[in-house]
Amino acid sequence: METIDAIVSEFDVRSSRFTYVSAALERLLGYPVQKFLGSPRFWFSCIHPDDRERVKVLALASTAGRPREPYDYRVHDADGRVVWLRDHSRVFLGDDGEPSCVRGVSVDVTALKVAEAAGEEARSLLEATLAAERTYERRYRETLENISLIAASIDAVGTVRFANDFLLELTGWSRQEVVGHDWFERFDDDPDVRADYFECMARGEIRKHFESTLRTRSGEIRIVSWSSILEHDETGAVGGIVTIGEDVTERRHAEDELRRHEEHFRSLIENASDVISVLSVDGTSLYESPSVERVLGWTPAELVGSRNFALRHPDDADTVAVGIERVLGGEQAEPIEFRLRHKDGSWRTVEAVVQMRTQDERPVLVTNYRDITERRELEQQLLHSQRLEAVGRLAGGIAHDFNNLLTVIGGYAEVLIAGFDNEDSRLDDAREIASAADRAAALTRQLLAFSSRQVMKLEVLELAPVVADLETLLGRLLGEDVEITTSVEAGCYVEADRGQLEQVLTNLAVNARDAMPAGGCLSISTRHVGHAGRPFVEIAVSDTGTGMDAETLSHLFEPFFTTKDASKGSGLGLATVYGIVAQSGGEVLVDSVLGEGS
Repeated sequence: METIDAIVSEFDVRSSRFTYVSAALERLLGYPVQKFLGSPRFWFSCIHPDDRERVKVLALASTAGRPREPYDYRVHDADGRVVWLRDHSRVFLGDDGEPSCVRGVSVDVTALKVAEAAGEEARSLLEATLAAERTYERRYRETLENISLIAASIDAVGTVRFANDFLLELTGWSRQEVVGHDWFERFDDDPDVRADYFECMARGEIRKHFESTLRTRSGEIRIVSWSSILEHDETGAVGGIVTIGEDVTERRHAEDELRRHEEHFRSLIENASDVISVLSVDGTSLYESPSVERVLGWTPAELVGSRNFALRHPDDADTVAVGIERVLGGEQAEPIEFRLRHKDGSWRTVEAVVQMRTQDERPVLVTNYRDITERRELEQQLLHSQRLEAVGRLAGGIAHDFNNLLTVIGGYAEVLIAGFDNEDSRLDDAREIASAADRAAALTRQLLAFSSRQVMKLEVLELAPVVADLETLLGRLLGEDVEITTSVEAGCYVEADRGQLEQVLTNLAVNARDAMPAGGCLSISTRHVGHAGRPFVEIAVSDTGTGMDAETLSHLFEPFFTTKDASKGSGLGLATVYGIVAQSGGEVLVDSVLGEGS
């Protein structure tokens, strides 16, 4: 009893004093045994302040004869260190039927608490109780009978020599049906388990910690975590094992259920189109779902550990900061929209919902965001088209009425010209009126073209000869500083008004020339393309000029919008291009890089 690594004690209820404390007290806690035997309150003073009231209540319950489960509590050893003890004790009654003494075993479970290794607890308890049995068989048996663990002794051929009440209650067998019978026939008929046991007996070794199943009388299968040690007879030969087991069935089922939920949740996250990010409050990435690679081009491994906020567009910093502050302040999470940098350097617009959660007892930001770049671009295109359509209707209506007035003005001007002699000083004024009317009429025709209200003379055209005929004219129009190259695919036919098609190409060429004041290259190409499931022909006109910024692109086709001096253009050239192409059943797509060309 004095040599085992567990504190065995006996407490006399009537005198409220310890009548016995094993020498393990000094080895485990550093206190001399006499301290406890001489001063019953000394032990209470060693208990951790936070555990004293709970231990006091449990101790009173014991001395009152009320049964209870083993409990854990903390004590300070002689060096001031905290040690966890697990108390297994039982109250014994005197001849008068009243509580007489409390006998118990206190096991050091500090390592169990730190490592959460349930097997160490059982092993410590087993070694303590087995050592106690060698010197105090009665106390050992009583302890095993009353602990809330399975306890059994099995000989080398598998016959049960001892089974405690806990095992019998758990399995539903009586003591007569278990003791003296084969363990494996009663509780585990797996031939591999039986063979493993006999092999261990032959080698003189035993698996100290393992899990196996235990079959009850009703056929229910329980999962038990075992801690075992070998028993030796007087000659030193292996005589069997003493084993203590903890029923972990519910725990394992709960762990399996939790694992299934985790796998299901992980599958949902890993296959979701949205990106799930977990960030610390300073923006450091703690987790990125696999979909981040599809949205931003970065693998999760490339982002975890980095500052996720570094990917945020500088202009959106305030938007993100305000959204996070609201969440940290406990407000309801609202979607916020901002831009994140793609691995290729482009910016993706995302819509995110940020929520605060706790992970490892610290606050984290769980961000769920989706890529809405294409949606926003389509919305902008729709708004742009609607704006151009509205402007076109207005311009078309005005141009139509204005054209009627110009017809009258031009007609009267011609009448005046016809009525004046060549020497009449008023003749030049009349001619100036007619010239101004013609120029105004040209503007109205461009407005009508933009509003898709021109009268079109449609014919089937092959683009190759149209481009070839126009190339010579454009060469004279653009000057020697601009090199013209063409790449025309054969067999590109369209139904269009040739004059208007030539006007489209001419307007685009003039715009390209103005974007290349120091000269450059103008390229015109045609090819067959598929678009919206239908065959189309693409005419591409590109230059190596100054290019356009986003603001210019957003107003490009609006009537009278121009970046040139008023003397160099009316701002109707590209508006006319837009109107003619739209009226011809096509669309205009623009790609421009500032400083590189359009």
